[in-house]
Amino acid sequence: MSTPRFLRDAVWFLGRSAPLVVVVYLACSTVMAGGNSSDDSAPVDCTSSTTGAAVRLPTTKLIIEHNSTDEDTGVHGAFDGLNWSELCVFDPNGRQVLGVRPQGQLKALTMSGIFFESREPPNDEFSIADLMAQFPEGLYSIRGTTLVWCV
Repeated sequence: MSTPRFLRDAVWFLGRSAPLVVVVYLACSTVMAGGNSSDDSAPVDCTSSTTGAAVRLPTTKLIIEHNSTDEDTGVHGAFDGLNWSELCVFDPNGRQVLGVRPQGQLKALTMSGIFFESREPPNDEFSIADLMAQFPEGLYSIRGTTLVWCV
């Protein structure tokens, strides 16, 4: 499989001796709905319909990072804002790729943000092309449940 064009162009621009970290942003959209999170023991699954008004998170970021110096590639994500009790990320084909739910002592407090980095396997173990096939370009949607305060 050939090197993606954005990597070839970046290497040409920076020169082959310079360290290179290329970040590709995957677009994200957000829909969060009010309600109560489900049973802690059940897997996080935001595919069921939710009720309540849709809201936007101030930060929704999902990126592919390739480091040519270390010759590895991984996925990073950041989702911030609101008090959510369940958060799921879906790829452009509607498949859930992430599900997070605070549990135990953290459940009552909910969460207002999360940042993650995937494992960054060496390119000879998991190529850039393989990763980009797993995370196709397009709109990734975020769905979840927010804590509803009654006043």
